[in-house]
Formats: sequence, C-alpha cells, structure tokens
Amino acid sequence: MAEKVHIITYGCQMNKADSADLAGWMEKHGFELHASVDGADILLVNTCSVRQGAEDRAIQMVRSINHNIKGGCPRVIGLCGCVAERKGPALLKELPGISLVIGPGHFYRIPELVRDVLDTGRRKCLVGGEGRFGPKTTRPRVQLCEMVKVVEGCTNYCSYCIVPYVRGPERSRSIKSILDEVKELVSRGAREVSLLGQNIMAFQVEQGRRPGEGIVDILDGLSDIPDCWRVRLVTAHPRDIHPWFIRALSNYPIFCPQFQMPFQSGSNWVLDRMGRGYTREDYLEKLSLIRDTFPGAGLYVDVIVGFPRETEKDFLETLSMLEESRPDRAFIFKYSPRPGSKAAHWEDTVPPEEKQRRFLEAERCHGSIALSSHQSLVGKTRQILCEGRSWKDPSRFTGRTREGQIVVYPERSGDEKCLVSVRLESASRVCLYGCAI
Repeated sequence: MAEKVHIITYGCQMNKADSADLAGWMEKHGFELHASVDGADILLVNTCSVRQGAEDRAIQMVRSINHNIKGGCPRVIGLCGCVAERKGPALLKELPGISLVIGPGHFYRIPELVRDVLDTGRRKCLVGGEGRFGPKTTRPRVQLCEMVKVVEGCTNYCSYCIVPYVRGPERSRSIKSILDEVKELVSRGAREVSLLGQNIMAFQVEQGRRPGEGIVDILDGLSDIPDCWRVRLVTAHPRDIHPWFIRALSNYPIFCPQFQMPFQSGSNWVLDRMGRGYTREDYLEKLSLIRDTFPGAGLYVDVIVGFPRETEKDFLETLSMLEESRPDRAFIFKYSPRPGSKAAHWEDTVPPEEKQRRFLEAERCHGSIALSSHQSLVGKTRQILCEGRSWKDPSRFTGRTREGQIVVYPERSGDEKCLVSVRLESASRVCLYGCAI
C-alpha cells in the first residue's frame, strides 16, 4: 500500500505553485496524496521566510504535531522551502521530530529523499546551491485558474528582503517548457493562468534581454493556445516596467490588466534606503500610463510600515501614496528584520506599538479607498470567470473580473467554469455583489 503524504503550504503564490508541482512529483513516485495530517505517513511543510510571522507559524505548527495529531505522528516530517534554506542543518537540532530539511532549489528531489528516510531512518538536510527547475510533472488536480512559475530567484537585494539569499539569483525557464505546461493544464480544464516570478519582469534578463521582452514572447505563444482565455502576471517590480512594455501588453486580448506592482513606501527617502530603484514620482508616472492604456486596470500593492528610521512624515507620505494610487488590494505589513538582509544590521527604531498604530491606520486608509473604488462600479456590468461556489456562502457563485475584482452572485445553473456577465448591484471593501444577466 502506498504511503500517504499531506502537504501544507505557507506564504505566497510561488509557494503554492511549488507545492502543486511537489504533489505531482510525489504521486509520480508512488506516494498517495492525503487530505489531512491525521492518518498521513508523511507530512511536508512548504515554508516562507519573507515575513517573520509566516516563518513563526510554520515552525510552531511543526512543534505542535506530536500534541495535536490523532492516531500517531507521521513517520516522516519534512520542512521545505525558504525557512529550510535559511536555517539549514540547525533545524534538525531545533526540531528533533523532523526528518528532512530541503531548500527550494531541490524540491524535485524530495520524493527520493523521503523514500531514503523511510528505508534507512537517516535524517537528511539538502540546502545551498542555485538549484534548478525540476523535471516536467503532471499535477494531480488541475484548477480552473492555475499558476505557472516562469522565473525563480531575485538579484535586486532590496535592503529589507531575504528572497535573494534563500531563493538564489534569477533563473528563467525555457519558453517551450512554459508553453508545454500551459497546454497540458488547459487540456485538463484550466482556463486562466497566472505567470509567476519573484519579479516577473526578470524573465530571461539573465540571458541579456531587457525586462519584459521574454514575457511578450510568452504571451505570443499563449495567444495561440485554444481555450487559454486569460493570463495574469505576478509580480512586477515597478523599476522594470517601461512604456513600450505597457503598450505591448495592450496587443494581447488574453492579458488581464491586473497589475501586481508593490510600491512599499510613499517616501522617497525610505525608498532609497530600501534600495528600490525608483521614486514615488516614477511609480505614479508609470501607473498613470497603465491607467491611460487600460482604463479601470486593477492594482495590487505591497506596503511596509515601520521601516528603520521611518518618521511620521515618511509614514504620512505612504498614506498619501495609497490615496493617490488607489489600489484595489493593499497587502500591508509591519517591518520585521530578516536575518542576512542589509536592513537587519540597522537599528529597528520604530517601537512595536508604533508599528501597530501605523499598520492599523494604513489598513483603515486602504479600506476606505477600496470601498469607494468598488462602489464606483455599482450599476455597471462586468464579465467574470465563474470559479464555482463561494466558500463563505455556498448558495452563491464567485469569480473575478479581468481586472482582478472578486464578484459574488446567486447560483445559476450552467455557470461554473464559464465566462459570465454580471450586473454589479452592491459593494464591500473586499468584493462586489451582483446578478448574472
């Protein structure tokens, strides 16, 4: 009987894509995927180290396994991903219950390493090196909206960020391998694809191409795949987005104008200390061109509050940046030092209670902006890709507009996995509500 494996994922969409591939590799090597930790022979925890909170949650979950699992602890517990890369062999001492520590560059080897642990009982740690994209695998389950990683790693070295140290330098997949993967996913029911990268604009830059050129080539290829209806890009560094690229995107009907373009701070002084490579004015100029080219374009941003030596004036400039950019979604974080990053050596000057105040104020500011933006769409009609029942209310269906807004509406037979026109009738800060027409 095949051993049962359960995979838990923390962090961003990149990690979710890694876990989907990992599930395919495990199944290909004879393991059986299991829906719960209870009853699993193997537990693999795919971790994220970008924020201290995500790292803490993953480690605490592993610590609690022996106390919370019914019917015995899994025979193999593996800690995978960025936390594994950052802490390495020290995790084997810190967490005596784990058997495997595997960095993100070696995910494709996890099945063989798990098998070796099962056979020999020897604990394993494999981190370091740049790694490579794993061999082609078939995902056990295909969703209507799928994620495909096209570039891994980062060489920007923003002063607050740990990604270059745990993910390594940028490495791009071949365009053929990307198109082959999307064709396979579409043949099994996917209709929307999100192309992923720590910085999607870095695709093929290590091969001497300018930012965005390789993305345009991928869009050329994806446009020829029947039933590939929508393509999103996640995430784009503002420094690398140039006018020619924005204009090029307008040539592709499959491109969804949802721009995930973090600005991090509204203060030029803080942006310079962060090493972001652009000013507030640069960002807003590019955003203006985006909205001229794609009226109603969606904007998702990341914001950090409480960066070392951030003053009240700097923070107020971040609030004004939220007001001026008016993002649909803002992922707001309190700064936490990440070991190995440049800023980790700086004094963390903003007290925790002040970080919390700024966080809550930024959240309130964005909540008001999001509600106002959504209310401005009431009375209009938008096309969504119906993804099925809302997890909050199973009597309703849900989907997203091309711009990325979430729309919820009463269930209607035959709508699942289809493009549906919905008249928008009301709004909250999180989503829109309407009726199919």
